[in-house]
Amino acid sequence: MPITEKQLKNLHPIKKGEVRNPKGRGKGHLNIKTIAKKVLNKEISMDDPLLNKKVKRSLAEHGITAAAVRWIKEGDNAAGKEVLDRAYGRAAMPVEMTVDKEGITETAKKLTQIFGDLFEPTVSKKDTK
Repeated sequence: MPITEKQLKNLHPIKKGEVRNPKGRGKGHLNIKTIAKKVLNKEISMDDPLLNKKVKRSLAEHGITAAAVRWIKEGDNAAGKEVLDRAYGRAAMPVEMTVDKEGITETAKKLTQIFGDLFEPTVSKKDTK
């Protein structure tokens, strides 16, 4: 909606030291972050089709899962994957690297120390020059 000339005439810049809302937000009015937390943390009872029983889930968890499933059904696999990754964490991803014979053992040890169970060293028999 475009701004009309009448609306522009009513705009006045704030003067130095002027306070436009001296009392601030009234008591009992919640900010949007607090409202979102209350709504998303509210638990609801729902039928779980995988467990075949009623379960209690947070509205946020239900909403995230429902949104991801809807986007995947609509063909937007990337959006669904992104939502699930952000909500539940990404799956471990393989890392491929090329090192000389002397460096293989030392590199594998370092990566295992850093990544723990996420890293499983495997050696391929490709010829590297």
